[in-house]
Amino acid sequence: MFVPDDFHARPGVPRSLDLPGRLRISRCFRTTPEGRIAVTDDWVKLLNAMTRLGPVALQTRHAYARMVAVTLVPQLSWCAQRRCAADAVRSLQFHFDHWQCAWARLAHCDCCGSPGRIEVCNEHGLDFLQVCALPECQVADWADFLADVTLEDSGKDDVVGIPFESGGFARAPAQAALVSNDVDQLVRLLTRLSEDEGSVSCTLVTEAVCHRREFSLNRVVAEDGVLTAGEGLSRFQLGLVASRRLAVTLREDGFHLHVVGADDALLLTLSGAAGASDNFLWKEALRAVFPAI
Repeated sequence: MFVPDDFHARPGVPRSLDLPGRLRISRCFRTTPEGRIAVTDDWVKLLNAMTRLGPVALQTRHAYARMVAVTLVPQLSWCAQRRCAADAVRSLQFHFDHWQCAWARLAHCDCCGSPGRIEVCNEHGLDFLQVCALPECQVADWADFLADVTLEDSGKDDVVGIPFESGGFARAPAQAALVSNDVDQLVRLLTRLSEDEGSVSCTLVTEAVCHRREFSLNRVVAEDGVLTAGEGLSRFQLGLVASRRLAVTLREDGFHLHVVGADDALLLTLSGAAGASDNFLWKEALRAVFPAI
């Protein structure tokens, strides 16, 4: 559903980069027939290198939802025994048993002006994590980063992905109480919060990653079956056609609203942002849209 723009390169031809100016730099990267550049599967090395990039557009996704935040890639704490990692506030948690491979792109994006990105794929060949250079990132800096993390001769074949619907989903909490079978109520809820200049905390979970982020709701739009909410590049999207019901759980930090798809798949979880005023607005909006809560 949310597949990035195709990368156009001549199949099998190394991708080169020439820069004008007094100091001319030339780099070549071997590509797959689809124009992708093989990246190391040493996840510690890759993620540590990303922390030195400066601000990036970090995206996580599954078949029916995605979250994008302009942020620094945080420093992580590693647990080798459990093959996982998390940042200090657990806004990002990675589970490496489901990380299969990573690929880089080196091409100017006509849509956003980015010079390139890295995609990490799971065992199904689905890219669940994308780190995209911002438009102000210099092409030379991105190429230098790629030179540190790409493989000269990986022997890797290009991934053939299966349909996104085949990917594993987290399950909705068993104790979650149904509040509505009408997912359009979610649009009403977020629109009300937007009118009150509120923020919301959003969590996306897959087998490979758990991503939690707060979003200012400056823009809430539902069109063509897709809900988009956020501010600027930082936003989340949800495929409304895949959403079956809305359910809530009550936790120590307040109500959590779960968007549930077919077979109890957990598509997205929303809760109040950390500030007292945002939490109050969240609670008031929930009770206005779902009086039974």
